[in-house]
Amino acid sequence: PIVESHAVVETPQSAAPVEMAPAQDNSDEGEQQALARLKDGAWLLSQNPERFTLQMLTLSSAERVARFVQRQTNPQEFAVYRIRRDGKRLYVVTYGIFSGKSAAEQAANKLTGELADIKPWVRPLRLVQQTIRDTPQS
Repeated sequence: PIVESHAVVETPQSAAPVEMAPAQDNSDEGEQQALARLKDGAWLLSQNPERFTLQMLTLSSAERVARFVQRQTNPQEFAVYRIRRDGKRLYVVTYGIFSGKSAAEQAANKLTGELADIKPWVRPLRLVQQTIRDTPQS
């Protein structure tokens, strides 16, 4: 099987991703600067919907997303998209694009460092893409 990404564990569907407290500055300008170098919802929409990704965590601040990704040894493997929950804008951080569920699970089991402490959720890209289409990304 083709794995288009390097590695990053499946949690049960009922498990909620990690959510952290909001940062002080969540302005649109600050958000755009923080997310400027990251792959975004449009990039995720351009990927093959039959592939899988790892949903790593959900944060309430674009700046925190940027700091989290920048700390990683392979920041190019991450993407972020926006959702709304209870009227608040949140940012979902994903890792990698994998050829199938088992490839994503294997990658998750090989996570190291800070990522090894996270229990990512293996997600079909088609479901991620549907969430992106259902949520304004700007």
